[in-house]
Amino acid sequence: MLRGLGLLVMLMLAVTSCKEEDDFCSSVDLRCECVYMGLVDEAGNSLLQDGGPYDPEAIRLFRDDQEIELFAEVDDQLTTLLFYYRDMISGVVYSLQLSETETDRIRITTTLIDGRCGDYLELTEFRYNGELVEGQGETYIIEKRS
Repeated sequence: MLRGLGLLVMLMLAVTSCKEEDDFCSSVDLRCECVYMGLVDEAGNSLLQDGGPYDPEAIRLFRDDQEIELFAEVDDQLTTLLFYYRDMISGVVYSLQLSETETDRIRITTTLIDGRCGDYLELTEFRYNGELVEGQGETYIIEKRS
């Protein structure tokens, strides 16, 4: 009898633990595995603008035959390009075609993290034309010098 009661208590704890884990994971906002990249001049003005130096709709991010989809995100102060690094190969250089005559290089490095609610990629390094760029959260602002 005592053994059966102990087994019942263990079973209830297991079920309750799974329920708490499921509730926790369903309430967690999953990482987007994305980057918001802005290009600014030396004065901090956005270079990404329709009719401006770089038209966000005309910019391409690619490697060989792989094209990474870009999304223009516009707010009051800065236009950024959103892209998902989960679609990229870690440590490989990608071309960022800004115009017909100007192409820069992006290389991201990621690490696979075994998270509590599932695996995800964490961005560990962002390089623009070979230079390390420090981000603020998921946003990376690159100053383009003349």
